[in-house]
Amino acid sequence: MLSHTEGKKGIRAMKKLVPLVLVICALVLSACSTATAPPAWRASACPDGHWLVANLWSFKSLPAPIQKEVAKMMAMATSRDTRGATNPIAYRGDSVSRTVGALLRKFGVRAPINLDLEIFYRDPRGTAKVVYNLGILPVEAGIGSIRLPEYAGNWIVEAVWPDNFISPIRSGGKNRLWVPPEDWEEGKHCSMNIHGIVP
Repeated sequence: MLSHTEGKKGIRAMKKLVPLVLVICALVLSACSTATAPPAWRASACPDGHWLVANLWSFKSLPAPIQKEVAKMMAMATSRDTRGATNPIAYRGDSVSRTVGALLRKFGVRAPINLDLEIFYRDPRGTAKVVYNLGILPVEAGIGSIRLPEYAGNWIVEAVWPDNFISPIRSGGKNRLWVPPEDWEEGKHCSMNIHGIVP
């Protein structure tokens, strides 16, 4: 049996341990909640959503080196077998937007054109059927944008351009440009630039 003095010492020792125990418990709970919390990076990475930005250019007004690259990309696009806009693989790889787009935005002067582009979501699987008609992307003085619903990286984003454009080229009866899901890099990009060129 403990003496009165020994009992008081034991109580004092326990009181000293209580704050330490509470700190340890708090750290453990914090670690557990951090480990089990669902990742929110995608939602917070683009608080204003995902946007498709259209840029229009006139081929004859471009610097000669860029004209050469554009012509090269157009020739490559012409050689691809899109199977009437049913073969998603054919739309991947080098293109005017992916390869020359940054140069166009840096050195080019946008064409003073007003028009509307038709925007669609297509299923990236199989024959890439249209699943949503997203409406019109209005372009004024060579530039325009549309906010895309949901997460654009789940779909192929299609922009249909007027017939007088030399890029994108004609495919499946219309001048189509496709942005495949991987171009968004799993939510890394909040906007995607696409480019159309008139003669």
